Amino acid sequence: MIEKIRTNSGIEVIFDRLESISTCSVGVFVKTGSRDESDTEEGISHVLEHMIFKGTPTRNYFEISEEIDYLGANVNAHTTKEETVFYINALTQFLGKSVDILFDIVTNSTIDEKELEKEKDVIVEEIKMYKDSPDDLVFEMNYADSINGQYGKPIIGTEASVKGFTADEIRKYYKERYTKDNILVVVSGNFDKNEIIQKIDQYFSKLGAKKIDRRDKIDFSFNAGKKLSQKI
Repeated sequence: MIEKIRTNSGIEVIFDRLESISTCSVGVFVKTGSRDESDTEEGISHVLEHMIFKGTPTRNYFEISEEIDYLGANVNAHTTKEETVFYINALTQFLGKSVDILFDIVTNSTIDEKELEKEKDVIVEEIKMYKDSPDDLVFEMNYADSINGQYGKPIIGTEASVKGFTADEIRKYYKERYTKDNILVVVSGNFDKNEIIQKIDQYFSKLGAKKIDRRDKIDFSFNAGKKLSQKI
């Protein structure tokens, strides 16, 4: 049975209970993606997604990885044009400790400057990899050439935009977008509902409630025609 609630901390939550299994998946959906970025923020949502895993005041990158491995859990994330999603899959018996890690990294990322500089190199290599993949390249070129406005921008950003971000810019974007009214938590599997709610209120209550919503201001139009590109 699917249930939708709003916790005392103001976070919207969807529960989907499956008592016949012994695992659970928890996803944190942040309603910000490449379509919400300004011209000077191209790729920032994706950069922030990477930085979320780089440490909190209580866990560094290696400790996050070690704890996840010890629990036998799986944590991952992705950025789209519409949203940034973080999720964890874990055995029900270890769910409490697993969501502690997930909620900690989403709400308490330090955005360390040295880690950011290292991660920029990783993302630049990712951009180069996409450029060497015909499928990925055609996909991005199709968006860029057929749609004007934010929807035509690459999710991953450009080499120049990624290299140009500062830690302060990432932290500002983080504070503005990762807010109570811009987050949805989805829980599916076998879980203790009260425990999940308690964890959500514990971590997410500290977030601000100021919503930065540019979606009503987004204008876009479609282009027609043909374009031939050749890469040698």
